[in-house]
Amino acid sequence: MASDRKKYMREYLKNRRDDPEKRKQDEARRVKRIEEKKRWVDSHKELCGCEVCKQENRPHCLDFHHRKRKDKDVDISRMLSTGYAKPAILREMKKCMVVCKNCHAHIHWIERKKGND
Repeated sequence: MASDRKKYMREYLKNRRDDPEKRKQDEARRVKRIEEKKRWVDSHKELCGCEVCKQENRPHCLDFHHRKRKDKDVDISRMLSTGYAKPAILREMKKCMVVCKNCHAHIHWIERKKGND
């Protein structure tokens, strides 16, 4: 029974790959899901604002900074573009602080300076 399902799914997916119209539909759905997740992440950034200077809350000016480098599994931007599920993205977001690009650059400058001392 399981092998029948496997065989069916293999054939189903092959037919989807071979049909240009279905490939186009699948790609449109994938792009729509990615855009929806980006809006979801942007709303989180906007809600939090910069945790350092408290002056910036425009999502395009904010980054996620991992509090501990060793805890970082994947860049959140990569998770969005490669289709990770929301729960996985949320787990990674919880390891981060939201900071504006200026504060983010300053944090990394301080980290590098500490590493050189």
